[in-house]
Amino acid sequence: MEESKEILGLCIGETEGAHVWMQIFDELHSRGVEDNIFLSSDGVAGMEQEAKSIFPDIIYQNCIVHLISYSIKYIPSTHYKAYTKDLKQV
Repeated sequence: MEESKEILGLCIGETEGAHVWMQIFDELHSRGVEDNIFLSSDGVAGMEQEAKSIFPDIIYQNCIVHLISYSIKYIPSTHYKAYTKDLKQV
């Protein structure tokens, strides 16, 4: 809200899923993080529910870059070049 950002942690793991994120959110909360205002994700199943169980007022959004990359696979090859050209203007 005050236009500042902080790195709260760095996690490296072999898997990713809602259970792993629940552990991360729980750890952040136990370290004193009281509110996480915004979360952008690549759409990991269950992540939004896990985040909201720890931070009820969180605003969750699917990452626009991931949404775009997922949508491109449905574009027929004959339209791909025109689609990506138009997309660059966005």
